[in-house]
Amino acid sequence: LPNTANTGALGALTNGWGLHGLTQIQSGNPFSPSVGFDRAHLETGFGDTGQRPDLLSGDSESIILGDHDQYFNPLAFGLPAEGYLGTLGRGALRGPGLYTLNVSIHKSFHLTDSQRLNFRAEFFNVANRPNFQIPSSQELFTSSGGRVGSAGRITSTSGGSRQIQLALRWEF
Repeated sequence: LPNTANTGALGALTNGWGLHGLTQIQSGNPFSPSVGFDRAHLETGFGDTGQRPDLLSGDSESIILGDHDQYFNPLAFGLPAEGYLGTLGRGALRGPGLYTLNVSIHKSFHLTDSQRLNFRAEFFNVANRPNFQIPSSQELFTSSGGRVGSAGRITSTSGGSRQIQLALRWEF
């Protein structure tokens, strides 16, 4: 941020600052809730093998509630008929998006012809916005056909909270 109006000691403090920013905006990752057990009787020995439920509501966008305790409405899905696969498509729902803003500011102070002092301040996730992962609990039903109470719960975030780091370097 050049400012040529100030000279002398005041100019040495106020001139020559640099400001940089980096923003990342990303849509959410696709995912699909699963039945939770081998309802279609595939008998592969690997649990439900990603068997998806029946979609009871016609619009998959209205299923997203957005709350981290219940990101999607588990009541919008039904248990498929025994021996059949569900009607929900693969990757039919989208997880939470990601937004982060990082900013840095720096200044170099010339002390002598051969010495310089560099100051740098970096701010990560300036808005301190939590960026949630897709729901960790995507299984909707127990092996007896009952509903899982924690279905749709998000338990982890991506990235960290706001962080600030300062650096001072003496070059000689």
